[in-house]
Amino acid sequence: MLERNLNRTRAFTRIFFAGSTKPQPGQKRGPGKPSDEEKELLRAAVVFSIGTLDAYMSEVAAEVLVAQLEDARETPTPSSRNLLRRVAREIDTLALELALTTDPAQRRDVARRALVEHLTSSVSNHGAKAVSATLERMGEVQPGKVWTNLDAHLSKWPKLATGGRKSAGVLDQWTAHRHSIVHEGKAISVNGEHINELLDFVASLGREIDAVAVTALPE
Repeated sequence: MLERNLNRTRAFTRIFFAGSTKPQPGQKRGPGKPSDEEKELLRAAVVFSIGTLDAYMSEVAAEVLVAQLEDARETPTPSSRNLLRRVAREIDTLALELALTTDPAQRRDVARRALVEHLTSSVSNHGAKAVSATLERMGEVQPGKVWTNLDAHLSKWPKLATGGRKSAGVLDQWTAHRHSIVHEGKAISVNGEHINELLDFVASLGREIDAVAVTALPE
């Protein structure tokens, strides 16, 4: 899901760099400063890329937790149990719904959708703290390893990792930019290099989270 939605976000950059709403391979934008409307394509890419990460973390955390509960060989983490309590309070008929759903695949989907809905609507999945919280829900006892792994590749994102900023700081900065655009209506300054690096950064972070998720899934 993450890559699919990031590819949708890349449509904004393809239009921007081609200078056309119907970009052709190899097409380049013409000379001159981008218009204000063209710059909005890049700001939209910021919003969508951060939102894509948010949605992905909700989905992956729910998928892993449901699989762990079905396996039942390991108890849920404390943060996962807190999540389950909140969902049970929010949907007080959920236990009965699950009990009356006889098909295992359907029962799994009912539980997954309830978790995703709660994580999407009631839990902030923005920023470095949210990433660490997601990793902890999946049972990762050292969430900082994800940031360490990304820090080793900061040279790939020189326009983002400025002023000594590490990977967690990069995510927090662009999450703040996303909030400024969406909630404050600000026209933040952003260029094509920023967006290309941001999309690659989010994809790399997603792969790190996915690796933790795969390890957390019961065998």
